[in-house]
Amino acid sequence: MDQATTTGPDSNGWLQMTGNNVVVPRDTITISADMATKKTRRITATTFHEGDAVLVTASFQTLSSVLVYMACAEVTVPARQMSLQVQNFNCNRND
Repeated sequence: MDQATTTGPDSNGWLQMTGNNVVVPRDTITISADMATKKTRRITATTFHEGDAVLVTASFQTLSSVLVYMACAEVTVPARQMSLQVQNFNCNRND
């Protein structure tokens, strides 16, 4: 990611940092952060497993304690018609 490209902020006030060939050739990762709060809002990645493209998207939310957590994520492998979704509903931090 030391050679990532940065764009933004966009109309949402988000800054995007995109890196290519991060782990394997042709993969990409984009990290979107809210410039006002300096918090991660979304991560998207495309990588490859056994020659098939694997798409990953994760969205983040912030608790009242300012802790940022992954609210939902989806991993898809279109060539194999596979999809995995993870959702954190009503995430609360018990102090």
